[in-house]
Amino acid sequence: MNEQMQALTSGTVQHIAKTLGDLTKTSPMDAAIKATAALHCIQGEPGQEQRRQALLSCGKAALDQLARG
Repeated sequence: MNEQMQALTSGTVQHIAKTLGDLTKTSPMDAAIKATAALHCIQGEPGQEQRRQALLSCGKAALDQLARG
């Protein structure tokens, strides 16, 4: 797992939001893919609800950005 994915699966909610927010500005497709992959990595792990919510929210923002073009 690369450093960015490690941060998305174990970082703070603020770090997740900043990382994916910055990535959405430059590559919304990459941000959406990484959010989805990180969600898959933490699926079923207890105590990850805040990270899951942050990843879902940021992933949705990336998809919205893609839809706007």
